[in-house]
Amino acid sequence: MWRLLRNCKATWTVTALKLQSKQLSSATRPCIQPFNDINAEFLDFRDHVFDLDNGGTLKASILQLSRDTHVFMLCYLHIVMDGISLRTFLGDLNQSYVSPGVSQPASQYLDYAIAESKQLKGQAIKDDLKYWKQQFETPVDCLPLLPFSRVQSRPPLSISKSFTARAFIKKETVARVKECSRQSGSASFHFYAAALQVLSSNSLMVHLTNCASALLMQTGTTTDISTPLDSN
Repeated sequence: MWRLLRNCKATWTVTALKLQSKQLSSATRPCIQPFNDINAEFLDFRDHVFDLDNGGTLKASILQLSRDTHVFMLCYLHIVMDGISLRTFLGDLNQSYVSPGVSQPASQYLDYAIAESKQLKGQAIKDDLKYWKQQFETPVDCLPLLPFSRVQSRPPLSISKSFTARAFIKKETVARVKECSRQSGSASFHFYAAALQVLSSNSLMVHLTNCASALLMQTGTTTDISTPLDSN
């Protein structure tokens, strides 16, 4: 446990960990008794007050139900770990018991920062900058206004604000969109992005492949939504 905590950056801010072990199984106890003890331990965790002044942000218990059955309970302050961190922590904990010494500690934030700093000084980033400077050597024209726009020009903005337009689609249509997306090996987002691309392209009479590709780059997929989808 202590070795795992040393390798887990999420717990490096902790200077005190209360770890206790309790044996709940007994030949004289009813079978239901251990589970009552587990509930009592859970209630104790719920009412636990963390000693923040002394770094006490974690509390753990190992409850022994039998020789081969144990219950591991972990109580921690919300600033120490989130849900994803807890899943990683429990996975590493299981690995340390199943195959101790096999897995090596993963790269931490400091390692990543050092690697990124070296990358920014290397040739790869210079080649990337050169490429994108060539791509944007000629500024891209602004999209024209849609024909159904209520204004005739775009006023200059002094501040940036976001706008959200909401529309409700019938559940039957949503089901057809999901089925079409499944058949094309894409997600529903790609279908809606393609519909937006077609609407904008037909209304503005401009080619928006680059715009659609930018949307796909943000989702980490290579699906080509510029290809017309089956209307069925």
